[in-house]
Amino acid sequence: MRPLTAVAWRSVAGVLLLGGARAPGWLSAQTPVAPVNTFANVRAVIGRLMADRPIASVVVAAAKDGRIVWEQGFGWANREHHIQATPTVMYSLASISKPITATGLMILVQRGQVDLDRPADDYLGPIKLRAYEGQTTEATVRRIANHTSGLPVHWHFYYDDEAERPPPFDTTMAHYAILVAPPGTRAQYSNLGFGILDAIIARTSGTPYPEFMRREVFVPLGLSRTAVVTRPLGGDTIAERYDGRGQRLPWYDFDHRGASGVYASAHDLLRFGMFHLKDHLPDQRAILPDSTLDTMHQPTASHADKIGYGVGWRTNYEDHGYTAIGHTGGMPGVSTMLRLFPEANVAIVVLTNSGDNDATGRIARALTAALLPRYAEQLRAAPDTAPPDTSTAARWSAPPGPLQGDWDGAVRMWSGTVPVHLSVRRDSTVRITFGTASAVPLTRLEWRNQVLSGQCAGTIPTPDGTARPHLLLVAIRLHGDTLSGAVASQASDPIRLTYALSSYVRLTRKGP
Repeated sequence: MRPLTAVAWRSVAGVLLLGGARAPGWLSAQTPVAPVNTFANVRAVIGRLMADRPIASVVVAAAKDGRIVWEQGFGWANREHHIQATPTVMYSLASISKPITATGLMILVQRGQVDLDRPADDYLGPIKLRAYEGQTTEATVRRIANHTSGLPVHWHFYYDDEAERPPPFDTTMAHYAILVAPPGTRAQYSNLGFGILDAIIARTSGTPYPEFMRREVFVPLGLSRTAVVTRPLGGDTIAERYDGRGQRLPWYDFDHRGASGVYASAHDLLRFGMFHLKDHLPDQRAILPDSTLDTMHQPTASHADKIGYGVGWRTNYEDHGYTAIGHTGGMPGVSTMLRLFPEANVAIVVLTNSGDNDATGRIARALTAALLPRYAEQLRAAPDTAPPDTSTAARWSAPPGPLQGDWDGAVRMWSGTVPVHLSVRRDSTVRITFGTASAVPLTRLEWRNQVLSGQCAGTIPTPDGTARPHLLLVAIRLHGDTLSGAVASQASDPIRLTYALSSYVRLTRKGP
């Protein structure tokens, strides 16, 4: 691997440890110890998937009982320059950034500078959260960290070959930091929440988020190839990202770096996972006590059946006979997984620079099965099946009685308001009208936990939400004679995802 230039070092916010003659952590790490044949099936699974699909590369790493047992790369981190995938090349992690950001946050909690159960507004600047429902005082740091603050869906990618750049974070806050449900009432995964957490880290510590993470998390944990990457970086240090056709994507940034902006090598990410398993490696400083790690891992919100969420960490209560904690990541040109099995003291990492989440899941299951016989036994008893039917018929058979009828209201955007009408008929027909446009069907309907969700054609006329061809995602909660929640304008290009930007919507039942 070629050395980085001085400019490149600065671009990754001091990602490598340059002081003294100490070798980088990946050189000083123990040699993997598992027998060669232990992972033969995993290699075969990876080979088949890469032969059948446009996956540029895969890197895997695994640890058991405090020792790294396997690390290997397959394919090209950069096809154009024939840079091979290795356990030391840095990959975009997408949402695995969340437990990493949360680890930085907890350092401030441990020092008494942040209280998880105080309002997030207490740690923000002049631009605060806005509550269309509930109270901002109930939108605590903990609820932002477990996705129950009331913030809606949000993502926004800014590609390097396009003119648009991320706005100042205060602008994003002013437009989209809105509570569309009372805090604590429901889980809604929100990247903006972790953008808010990185703003809290920066404002509380007095240090920019990338530098704080480098100084307080990456350096003391010996993560010499981990960084919050804030600008394009060439050379053979960082894996390129490839779209579903196998074509290289331009570099992109976000307005939610705390949710999505971390890059790491598979080796470093495995070491991060081992720290959270309380495997105290000799070259790592204990930046948090074990009791604080327990606090992070403890689920304080339910996201789905048998899925919980703590401070940046997701818990799967029934993963083929084990309780697992970890996170996945997925965005254009990225599919990643970090999964820990505390009962067995096992950590696994799968990183790819292609957005194939199904492939990442298959590789992760094969890798875990190679390490845990009980997992392998249950996996064989319940093999992969066809994806569930997601058609309207499978999701929606008949509208519940309380939903039936006509509803009137408005969408509140950062740039104004627009009227909205919803019609739910007994024959399962659902149509929605925005402003003076014609009524359109709401499709891909789902009714779960008193929330009606679906998608439709239409426009919410904000300048940023209409910049590209788009569709609208609707998620509204029934409470009494009111339906309220969010309608998000989502850019509809399936190759280059760009944004999902939410506005508040509220409707009340029309009289007879």
